[in-house]
Amino acid sequence: TMATPGSRVLKEMQVMQSLIEKATSSSNAETEWGAIMNVCDKINASDLEILSKTLSLLIRRELFLDINVSLQALELIGACVKNCGKKFHLQLCTREFFLFLEDFLRVRTDKVTCHQSAIVRMKALLQEWVVLFSMDLELSSVHMLYCRLKEQGVRFEKHEADRLAPPRSVPSGPGSSMASGGDGGGRGGASAK
Repeated sequence: TMATPGSRVLKEMQVMQSLIEKATSSSNAETEWGAIMNVCDKINASDLEILSKTLSLLIRRELFLDINVSLQALELIGACVKNCGKKFHLQLCTREFFLFLEDFLRVRTDKVTCHQSAIVRMKALLQEWVVLFSMDLELSSVHMLYCRLKEQGVRFEKHEADRLAPPRSVPSGPGSSMASGGDGGGRGGASAK
């Protein structure tokens, strides 16, 4: 029998979830670069529906109560930005991801259960993305989010992102550049620390 589109997506997501869990396992004594690159390869071979669901899986791992899992999930998403193409970058401009970031950086900073080291790492990643995406209007909403968070009182370390001017032409708001294609190509290998 022929597989239905829904069963294909379910199967692909089970594989993706397994790869993400391996790359972010609480039992990992150090960063599992092989597992991280397997996730990047799978993302690069995935369609937009899988990418959207993958971002949700990454967000759930970042919110994990185990700080080791949370930090590894942040390392994984950082590697995905460096090694996955524009179709993944566009997922970072979705409303879902922006709401997650706003909650994680603005609201969670007041909660006792929040891991400060995860917040610091997420802030650093956001600043890196502002610089990385500074020349691409489709990704300019990341810069807008960064500026909005600063205006709302979220404190960031001084960074090159602070010297960048806002984009000249701005999409109509968060999520306006939602995954609508992209090159899907890699951006080079992640470097092991």
